Amino acid sequence: MNAVAIPLLLFVARQTLRLKTITRATTAAGAFYWAMAAVVTCLVTAVCHLDIVAVTPRISSVLHYLSAVLLLTPLVHMLGARRPGITAWPWFVIFPLIIILQWPAISELMGDSSDAAIRIPSPTVVGFMLVLLMGSGNYFGTSCTTSMVFGVAGIMLILLPVTEWMAFRNERLFLPGCAMLAAATALLPRRFFRRDMENSPPEQLWRDFRDLYGIVWAKRVMDRVNQFAEREHWDVRMTLDGFQFLDAGPEDNTTETGTSGPANEGTQSSPAAARSMQVLCWVLRRFADPEFLRRYVPDSVELPQRPVN
Repeated sequence: MNAVAIPLLLFVARQTLRLKTITRATTAAGAFYWAMAAVVTCLVTAVCHLDIVAVTPRISSVLHYLSAVLLLTPLVHMLGARRPGITAWPWFVIFPLIIILQWPAISELMGDSSDAAIRIPSPTVVGFMLVLLMGSGNYFGTSCTTSMVFGVAGIMLILLPVTEWMAFRNERLFLPGCAMLAAATALLPRRFFRRDMENSPPEQLWRDFRDLYGIVWAKRVMDRVNQFAEREHWDVRMTLDGFQFLDAGPEDNTTETGTSGPANEGTQSSPAAARSMQVLCWVLRRFADPEFLRRYVPDSVELPQRPVN
């Protein structure tokens, strides 16, 4: 049964590799590399769980727990994915987090020479769950909500066997955990996996940003854009679904920066349309390079330069 986890994880690795295109030229690129490190560690763990590999339960459980901890890192990376802070975020947040969560395992390895599997104490498990809640909660309310539910379930199933809450029986939960991770990557928005992102529709910019960075950063960007809108008296406002007219009724279509529909036809012809796109790109310069933004916006829109870190 443990062998089934390997093709599942290979599928996760394939899906993760396909995300490199959308994260290129953004501060989310680091999350891609953290995700790949986590998937590779899970694959090594799956191999160690096979009966044909002579690995002690101690080493197997250490790798098992390390894979669970590394699965947190892409989510934590995204919580700090804004310039200039992203430069220091891995050194002052992610690496210390890994060390803190791994410390019980390190202590057991250094203090006990037996071959028994490690058992992570409850306080560390609770801390792990809090980090998982913060990282995954950032995506609830986006197009990644369902995917994140499966991802959280998969991470918890991988974690539980190495806790003191149950005996180390990797064959019980590791395989279902890998299946949940595979489902999570399969349920990510399909537009994340498009190979050619050049000349993407302008409305995709906000949707891709919101679903890639999560609600926390989307709300921050939305508030910043709306400050300009109020100051310059635009006839549109930024919402979590895109730009929308101030007098838009329930029957009007959502006006995501270029989305087709009666309301948005007015947005495209409005004098504020080009200005709103320019301001959005200016705010997003903290997250994305001009190379990324140019995939969505026409050449007529002047893009801001990447800020100095």
